[in-house]
Amino acid sequence: MNFNKLVKEILSSVFSLFEFALQNESKGIVEYGNKVLVISISYDFNRSSEVDVNFLFKANNKSYTLSELREYLDEEKIQFRATQIVDEDKLEIWTREVKVFLKNHLKELIKNHIKICSELDSLRKQNVLDYNRNQEEKFFKEDVDKLWNSKDYVGLVKLVEKYKGNIDGSLKRKYEYAMKKRG
Repeated sequence: MNFNKLVKEILSSVFSLFEFALQNESKGIVEYGNKVLVISISYDFNRSSEVDVNFLFKANNKSYTLSELREYLDEEKIQFRATQIVDEDKLEIWTREVKVFLKNHLKELIKNHIKICSELDSLRKQNVLDYNRNQEEKFFKEDVDKLWNSKDYVGLVKLVEKYKGNIDGSLKRKYEYAMKKRG
């Protein structure tokens, strides 16, 4: 499979429309750039068979993945960020999907790059906050379950009273029961 040849054949027409030039090429990596962006299309031949596209914005010197841009521009919620491809036919399909994305969004990415970078940074920060909150909630529920299963009602009440999040459903019922039982 000649990844680089496939990428250049499928994507070069879109890149030329927006004054991108081939800047760098090595096995499994093809980079195009213009005055605002460097777009790197990569394929990990050696280990994971992952393919990805990274967008380096020169304004803030930060790189964003295709998944991040899809989430931002297309409002797609993507759970799995890595794409693995070992079949050449599927690689061609993926590359054509990238072409459609670029055709639909490259003009906007160039024109509004400063605003987009700022909003992508905010989105990243929000994603980190959401992840941390979900982890905190998960660990809290696990701790409540441990205390509940060991019938440590005093500990359960103390834990819930220190918790800064909301409790509802079974957690609330366990807390109410523990309040009665701690006596």
